[in-house]
Amino acid sequence: MGNSGLLREILVCYDIEDDRTRTRLFKALKALGLRSVQKSVFWGFVTSAEHSAIRREINNHVIEATDRALVIPVRLSAAAADSTIGYTASTFSPPSNYEII
Repeated sequence: MGNSGLLREILVCYDIEDDRTRTRLFKALKALGLRSVQKSVFWGFVTSAEHSAIRREINNHVIEATDRALVIPVRLSAAAADSTIGYTASTFSPPSNYEII
């Protein structure tokens, strides 16, 4: 069942000092369905619930005194050819289908 109207495209970037914490967040974001496009940068299409889960994960890992994170709405899928260097056209392609259970 494809329904891209329920999805929003986001970019997550973070700078976390502690290696173990950074690795845990990396694994958590991958498990939530985001694609790693650089070491501390993730991209993907998410539902509202997934967006909330991502924010919770970041809040659980980021120490405000030393770490930083951004969760930004983007439209890379629409502008990838003009705004990226070194990525293939399919890197930022929207999902072909998305099943809501």
